[in-house]
Amino acid sequence: MNTPGKEPGMANEPNDQFENLLREVREEPLDTAAFEQARDRVWSSLSTATASGLCAGFRASFAAYSAGALDPAKRMLLEDHLSRCAECRQALHGTPAAGHTEPRVIAIRSRPRVFWKPYAAAAGLALAMLYLGRDPLDRALAASGPRATVETVAGEVHLLNGKAARPGTQLDEAEAIRTGGGSHAVLRLRDGSRVEMNERTQLALRAAWSGLSIRLDRGDILMEAAKQRRGHLRVIANDTLASVKGTVFAVSSGSGGSVVSVVEGSVAVEHGSSSRLLSRGEQDGSAAPRAGGVPVAIAWSENAEKYVALLTDLAHIEKQIASIDTGTRTESKLAAYLPAGSTIYAAIPNASSAIEQALAMVEQRARESATLREWWDSAGGRAIRAHLVGLQTISPLLGDEMVFVLAPDPTRAGGDMPVVLAEMKSDAAAIDRALQQLAAGGTFKASWRASNGILVIADTPAKLAAIAPKLGTGSTGAFAADIRARYQRGVGILIGYDVEAIVASRALSAAAGTLGMDGARRLFLEQRSATQNEASLRFQGARQGIASWLAAPGAGGSADYISSDAVFAASASTRNPRQAFDELVNRVAATDVKFATELRDFETKTGINVSADIAASLGTDFSFAVETPTVPIPGWIAVIEAVRPGSLDTTAQRIIDAFNQQLSTDKQSMRLTLSREAVNGRSWTSVKSAGSTMALHWTQDAGYLVLSTDRAIATRAIAIRGAGSGLTRSASFRQQLPEGSGAHHSAFFWVNTKGALSGLLPAGQNTALRSLLDSRDPVLVTIDGETEQIRAASRTRLTSLVLDLILAAGAGNQTAATQHARTAD
Repeated sequence: MNTPGKEPGMANEPNDQFENLLREVREEPLDTAAFEQARDRVWSSLSTATASGLCAGFRASFAAYSAGALDPAKRMLLEDHLSRCAECRQALHGTPAAGHTEPRVIAIRSRPRVFWKPYAAAAGLALAMLYLGRDPLDRALAASGPRATVETVAGEVHLLNGKAARPGTQLDEAEAIRTGGGSHAVLRLRDGSRVEMNERTQLALRAAWSGLSIRLDRGDILMEAAKQRRGHLRVIANDTLASVKGTVFAVSSGSGGSVVSVVEGSVAVEHGSSSRLLSRGEQDGSAAPRAGGVPVAIAWSENAEKYVALLTDLAHIEKQIASIDTGTRTESKLAAYLPAGSTIYAAIPNASSAIEQALAMVEQRARESATLREWWDSAGGRAIRAHLVGLQTISPLLGDEMVFVLAPDPTRAGGDMPVVLAEMKSDAAAIDRALQQLAAGGTFKASWRASNGILVIADTPAKLAAIAPKLGTGSTGAFAADIRARYQRGVGILIGYDVEAIVASRALSAAAGTLGMDGARRLFLEQRSATQNEASLRFQGARQGIASWLAAPGAGGSADYISSDAVFAASASTRNPRQAFDELVNRVAATDVKFATELRDFETKTGINVSADIAASLGTDFSFAVETPTVPIPGWIAVIEAVRPGSLDTTAQRIIDAFNQQLSTDKQSMRLTLSREAVNGRSWTSVKSAGSTMALHWTQDAGYLVLSTDRAIATRAIAIRGAGSGLTRSASFRQQLPEGSGAHHSAFFWVNTKGALSGLLPAGQNTALRSLLDSRDPVLVTIDGETEQIRAASRTRLTSLVLDLILAAGAGNQTAATQHARTAD
């Protein structure tokens, strides 16, 4: 017979356990000597308590007590303490009451000395301990036993102790479980709640008297929360907390933050200082949708200061010009004139107003900078100025867009010719006069035809005559259809490549197949605003070959090891490494028989199978970062998910043994040694060559291999991951996330020349380069592998990204050159 209100098999519920615990405490025999010692210790503690101990807990309630907002039980406990502690009374005297700017004296009523005073003090101490230790007590009163049971598994699912998770596997307190790439799992919690885990998701469970908490380290979960009889079911994800009594909701946590999505019922969400109750169909969280260079050749030049100072001025102007709003266009009349067979289409806004503002900016800056004025007045500067002034004469006569097209050359078989198209705002005669004026000044050399509202410009009169009847013949093709689709979203600058036509026209099909770019159709580069920049490569159907190795957007943990000071970082999630490796081997072997033979020889000599022993031991999450740009070897860190780290260590030993056996007597200086040692409780593996002082170190941490040639950098990376202070959590990273960025991405690239590289430069030298480096904002490019396309997005323009990469190389070479000069001296 079951007890009313209690389900069968639930005899060990927390209520029963708590009653049993109280009964055991009451019935436990008392040791008189132990009681006397405990009493003496309590009185000693009370008489010597300071703000660093018990007093600190009471003083946290002084403000509420002074304002009269403390509940009666806590007030009684506090007043009892104040009646005995002079230091706390003095501290309370300095606490201003609500509505008062000056401290006021709080009268503490005297208490008569009664015989039960020691027992009241003991009770007060017990209450204080309960209040100050409520969280540990809350966890201590949780039910014993497993927190969840794995219900179903699809693919590779592992516990962080290295064991594979299978249906029926039980998860203990704080035990983490992780799904691999392309893998899923379903957990059944003790209360009947169902947790569905997406690929590359990691979580752990912690139980307490007040309810169960799920720590979502990364990834996606879908919760079907059972009705909670007591407390709340909580999901802690990154910087977001979701709390429910019973509902269906999803939580995602990744490098872009966290987002909670409610499917049914309601969820209380907290992130930062905000809190909100979400209803069905609502979302909230930190990741809710938001909504030229320094050539290496001059790095060592005695005139580098001058050149870099000029670049600093131009970079400043470029940033100002980029802020000019030229608007977006949602349709184009010029796309209708696309010639058949065109392989490139580039559209830019009419730069009439932008050119005028740009000239004014340069003139203003040149008045402030002698270096820029010298360049602006030079022959090169005068030539650029003449071109800009010439464009000013023609731009007002044209429409709001100009289009560049690379079309088949009708005058030469297999050749291409550039064609410029523009819509006419003025009559043909005015445009003809303006172009003739440009041609007479030597700044314009081409042939043109202005008629029927369209200006067409080509290289020569013969090409102009040949291309005229071809205009519009490609307007119904697939390339033109994709172009029109881009305009529907709004474009500022649009560059499109018909990859399919380029591959076919240049007989590159075999090369494209070898590279695994099968089915690539169109590549588009877009700039819709100064902070909306996107590149997308679309395929015919689902991505195939190497292009399919990039996984769909999902959570990854390897980036958690990268510091916010990293100069360069790259992180990616991939398909199953073994499948990718086998596919690569098959593709290369199809065109290179020697490759397959050499691979078999290598495996025979080493006794390993690269696919089974190495590729199959790796996970789908990888990161690499340059933490310190030192020369000649930068301080780097690599983090690789490892599902079978023991197999990787064994394989490394076999490869080293095979390598050493092949060495001749005169090459023993190349002999490799693998060693293991424990440092501060952590096991490290190192590989070192007999003839080198450098070694490669690696260790295992939370299911990842952390590698570096500098063990200190690797140790720091592990500490950063443990503290949750990595790059993806930093404000500078979050600020550079593209508009509309969600919680997950397939990969990202990070370049941050600001400060880090300039610190390498010798004091007192290259102040201009240091200034230029410090003026650059970090660059973040996110990449998403969607079903039929790969899409990259950034807040930074491509030209600025190229500038940062060149600056990084220039600064590194400058530092190397300086160190070399010091060595020579």
